[in-house]
Amino acid sequence: MTAAKIGYIGVNLSQTPDGIAIVAVQPDTPASDAGLQEGDIITKVNDQDVSTTEQLASVLQSLAPGTKVTITVSRDGDQKSFELTLAERPTT
Repeated sequence: MTAAKIGYIGVNLSQTPDGIAIVAVQPDTPASDAGLQEGDIITKVNDQDVSTTEQLASVLQSLAPGTKVTITVSRDGDQKSFELTLAERPTT
């Protein structure tokens, strides 16, 4: 049996009191292509609020690579939305 393919955006995250902070954006990934930045706080995936890394992982695991999603972040006090297409998680 093969593992299910799950959506991948290409960021390293840290749980903070403010929410899910992006601590690094991997190059040549959906996140970097869409314009997500280190320091962004992820608040929503599509219309679903996420406030913990577990919630974010659960949402992404339910979506297949190739799915278009809208990621909403808080950046410098402003809400910004980015559309990206999930990739397949690398096997490294």
